[in-house]
Amino acid sequence: MKLRQAEHELALAVEELDAKEQSLMEMRAKYDEAITEKQKLQDDAELTKRRLESAESLISNLADKKERWEEQRDGFDDKIIRLVGDTALAASFISYAGPFYHETRLSLLQSWTTV
Repeated sequence: MKLRQAEHELALAVEELDAKEQSLMEMRAKYDEAITEKQKLQDDAELTKRRLESAESLISNLADKKERWEEQRDGFDDKIIRLVGDTALAASFISYAGPFYHETRLSLLQSWTTV
């Protein structure tokens, strides 16, 4: 009778141990998933940090270029205003210097550009 009682208690203990081991395996699987997710989030955070640093560097570099581009734009506005007159002047010089020899045209051009 005691043997059966002990065997019954042993079976209950083994059954409880199996349930606890199953629960432990499930918890380990959840833990592993959580660790994997944590690592993925850390990798994503590091990637985002590198992208942010690159974006800040790009914005800083473009800000420097913006000033130079604005100066060039102002120069272009001036050149556009003078474009028609410069074109007319160049066309008149070419039509005037056309009949002369090459050396004479070069001489005229050099004297014209130094003025």
